[in-house]
Amino acid sequence: MFMLSHFVKNRSVIGVFIGILVTVICSVGIFASLFDDINLRFSDSLFTLNNPTQEIVIVAIDEKSTDTQTGLKRFSQWGRDYYADLITAIEDENPKVVAFDLIFDSHTSIVPRQEILELEEEVSGKKEDTKLEIYDDFINSYSSSLDNPVDQEFSDKLAETDNVILAASISMDEQSLIEPIYKFKRYAKLGVVSAPIDDDGIIRRV
Repeated sequence: MFMLSHFVKNRSVIGVFIGILVTVICSVGIFASLFDDINLRFSDSLFTLNNPTQEIVIVAIDEKSTDTQTGLKRFSQWGRDYYADLITAIEDENPKVVAFDLIFDSHTSIVPRQEILELEEEVSGKKEDTKLEIYDDFINSYSSSLDNPVDQEFSDKLAETDNVILAASISMDEQSLIEPIYKFKRYAKLGVVSAPIDDDGIIRRV
């Protein structure tokens, strides 16, 4: 009887000790984020892995696109008319959706280089008074960033379609949404492109 009670007592002490040890290990692991990776992998296992569909075509901006010799030059200098032309080319293939991962949240405040080149070609060989008239018309057309012709061209192209999605993004303080300017968003649907990224570089939440 004594041995039995002693054994039971020892088992109870061992059980308490193991419980405390497991609690300490779990607490340290949670505090040090040791189990985060296991949790993420378990979360991934709950979803079915799907192979990429061939019905999605990505038009990417790569090094060839921005090549200064054979490409469209610096990305920051691209006019919105480029995107209008892109929509025209894509719409010829009758896509269900055309989505931009670019945020058009400001008016164009510069004159695209292509417009300058076209202006030089237009005035070439003209008389001085004709040149002045062409220059005046050109300057007047860009007098306000709110009425920039390339922005208007992009807006007009959006108005012709009903399947374009423009990007929006959650602000850094997560208190507001960064949207395209009204001239664009009035003719398009919006899609939020910003999402929290886990430490392993994978997006699991939206």
